[in-house]
Amino acid sequence: MQPYARSVEIKPGAIAVHWRGLNPPEMENAKTAAYRVLSPLAQQRHLLLVEFDGGVELREPLRGKGDVVMSAVSEYCLDVPVAYLGADTTDEDAFRVLNGRGLTVLVRPTYRFTAAQAWIRPPEGLVQFLTDWVRACGGDL
Repeated sequence: MQPYARSVEIKPGAIAVHWRGLNPPEMENAKTAAYRVLSPLAQQRHLLLVEFDGGVELREPLRGKGDVVMSAVSEYCLDVPVAYLGADTTDEDAFRVLNGRGLTVLVRPTYRFTAAQAWIRPPEGLVQFLTDWVRACGGDL
């Protein structure tokens, strides 16, 4: 296995490299390696290289998380409850497009300015939110 292979996440339409949780020297090495590999691809293929809290993502310039979320939500009736939880600046597009249609929640240990309607601290706040959400939607735990 390559040294940083466990830090790479293949997503539909994107590749993310995570360095959150690494010690400072490993973090710098992972960041350097990610930019060394992904920067030429971004330039050659006209893709975006977007840094987020704890990593970097290579993705198409036209579709962000907001586009994907709106596409998914458009398949459901307006009375279907929707919540979007995210931690990174890359989630801000989704927060903006869902405000007025669903609940948007920033999930981070520390607050930062956001378009989300609410903020919770993980892990306790996240567990409590999910428990409350399931019950509010008529589920049982």
